[in-house]
Amino acid sequence: MTETPDTSAAPETAPETTVETPAAPHVPSSKQTALQTERQIENLRQQQSFGAALSAGTAAALAGAALWGAVTVVTHYELGLTAIVVGVMVGLAVRKAGRGIEKKFGVLAAVLALIGSVAGKLLSVNVAIAQHYGTPIPQALMHMDLQRSIDLLTRTYRPMDLLFYAIAVYEAYKYGYGRLVVRKKKV
Repeated sequence: MTETPDTSAAPETAPETTVETPAAPHVPSSKQTALQTERQIENLRQQQSFGAALSAGTAAALAGAALWGAVTVVTHYELGLTAIVVGVMVGLAVRKAGRGIEKKFGVLAAVLALIGSVAGKLLSVNVAIAQHYGTPIPQALMHMDLQRSIDLLTRTYRPMDLLFYAIAVYEAYKYGYGRLVVRKKKV
């Protein structure tokens, strides 16, 4: 008998972690199969590491911010493709490092991708201002604080920014954790 997976836990395109159960002719009872599957799932849960996911995701978000800023400065455009790349980078980093099978890993990836995207926007705006006034970029970045960041984000806001942030968040969530699929094992 094949166990039915809980597909409500993740989007259909999320990566899969397969938990195999024995198939005929040596099929244990339904209770034994369920117990075996539960043990395998518990083993996967014990292998998860939220700390590793946080570290790797933060590093990927910082790299994504640098990429976002660089692409925007070089092209003079904010590109939706950059949002996809940032989201996928962060999501994959969180999933690979954290080995997560729970939604909290997707949420972590989404939050970090949003932070990386906003930081990338701030980086590109600061570089543009520094170039306009002939200020060295490191000097311009050293003068950043929360109030100035909010002011710059407010002054440079465009409705398209929300779409780009949403794309990054969606991609990161989608790739941030693996969903479980229970399959019958061939004997």
